Amino acid sequence: MKKTLLLAAVVIALLAPAAPAAEKPAKPAKKKAREEEVLRMDPLRVSGRYDLSYSAPIAVRIIRPRVHLKYVGMQFDLKFTVDRFGNPYNLGATDMMVDSELVFQVISAVRAWQFTPAQDSDGNVVERKVILPVIVVAPI
Repeated sequence: MKKTLLLAAVVIALLAPAAPAAEKPAKPAKKKAREEEVLRMDPLRVSGRYDLSYSAPIAVRIIRPRVHLKYVGMQFDLKFTVDRFGNPYNLGATDMMVDSELVFQVISAVRAWQFTPAQDSDGNVVERKVILPVIVVAPI
């Protein structure tokens, strides 16, 4: 089963990884609250269950994209895979209607990011798909 993580970022700001805790079927009411939290963090959820018994890739080196002021306020989702060595590859926007120049500038920066690789429930290093919502904000 392929797993996709949802990370959040603000261009010229900060990356906030959303790595929800593991969900197991036989837990009390506390689990339901956690499931609702996962739903809020992952609007792209299509199945009724998650298998989150693994660690998520964590960004350890981030290069901030620099984009033109005309893109302030724009949002899009960037999808990519973090390999077993912590390198992102196969980068692209999930929506083809986003300005290609903006996507290119963000991809150029994210390609240089470094992650600690994800691990499965047995502690083995695995590659993991990631969805990174990007919001362009004005510099402070």
